[in-house]
Amino acid sequence: MGHADMRIRVIAQSPEDFNAWLKHQQQPALPPSTPQAIQGLKIFTKKNCVICHYSGYAPDLTHVGSRETLAAGTLPNTPANLARWLKNPQAIKKGVHMPNLGLTDDQVKDLTAYLEGLK
Repeated sequence: MGHADMRIRVIAQSPEDFNAWLKHQQQPALPPSTPQAIQGLKIFTKKNCVICHYSGYAPDLTHVGSRETLAAGTLPNTPANLARWLKNPQAIKKGVHMPNLGLTDDQVKDLTAYLEGLK
């Protein structure tokens, strides 16, 4: 379910631009620097998001804040769309494996700040 909703975007680049992008993608993201983003990292860890997102089961989020889209291309990557996705992924994309974690609005704001900062 949902494979028809996986959009693929191809970006043609010069070899130099691609290599620069690839080099950046291989670097770790900067640590959170605002109180809200730091709290978001704590929620990310406490809610066990790391188990799926850093085990290979779910997408790697190392640079999610720099991506153009979310949810396999379903949504433009904006703070509002990321918050909608975090609040209830099933409402955005039926059959997605990401569960509804029952996050509060404040937790969603903190997680959004953290994830948007991963560039």
